[in-house]
Amino acid sequence: MQSLGIDIGSRTTKVIILRGTEGNSFPEICFESIIGTGFDVSADIEHLLDCLHWDVAISTGYGRNRAAAIINSETISEISAFALGGIFLYPHCRTILDIGGQDTKVIRYDDLGRILRFEMNDRCAAGTGKFMELSAMTLGMNLVCFSNLHKADSQPKDINSMCAVFAESEMVSLIHSGATPEEVGLGVIKSVASRAASMLGKIGLTGPVAFAGGGSLNQTLSMMISSSLGVPVITSEKSQFAGALGCALKGLGWSPAWGLSQTAHQTGS
Repeated sequence: MQSLGIDIGSRTTKVIILRGTEGNSFPEICFESIIGTGFDVSADIEHLLDCLHWDVAISTGYGRNRAAAIINSETISEISAFALGGIFLYPHCRTILDIGGQDTKVIRYDDLGRILRFEMNDRCAAGTGKFMELSAMTLGMNLVCFSNLHKADSQPKDINSMCAVFAESEMVSLIHSGATPEEVGLGVIKSVASRAASMLGKIGLTGPVAFAGGGSLNQTLSMMISSSLGVPVITSEKSQFAGALGCALKGLGWSPAWGLSQTAHQTGS
């Protein structure tokens, strides 16, 4: 059985196809792809899925209802998708942080992936991936350089504004007053890390944090969040696919209990 998971976010669209059977705790990834989300979501979906085969499809993200209309998929919330994808990718984590292009989510779940608490910030661009992307552009950096600012011999300048528009003005003022782009960039990332750490604290953080979404590609951000919380922040090459993966797992009827049962059998417990 092949299960398609599609996560249509504000900045990128991610697709994963899993092959598996009930009772198989480790389904096989047989296809994955990511493209920028354009104005014509229908065309994006048709382009991504051309010539692919699946038996069941689940969609999530801002464009999930559009996907449902085109490919006749079921839909699930991003919260559910990221919890399921998170516990599959990071079996030892019970908290996942998703910093996407348009919002930030923190989710705490139990051993079976059931939601215990979550917080979501989708009212302000500050603290999102789009904010970091625009900040890098303002400072004349590409995203790779922005991600590696922890390697610079610089100290972060404080960014005090809680609004993305005013924060940009604050950045320009700091540059004009003699601050370096590296100092200001570190200040931007520090402000995003502080917001994320505050949200994680509200849901009762325990243990390491799984980090998903485009924001997880920023190494400096991961390090600052870890330092602020005093716990490991874990990412992987599949971090951006957590939502799509959760959808595909849902389509297979996958449960973390399958993995627990297999482990118990192997250990004789």
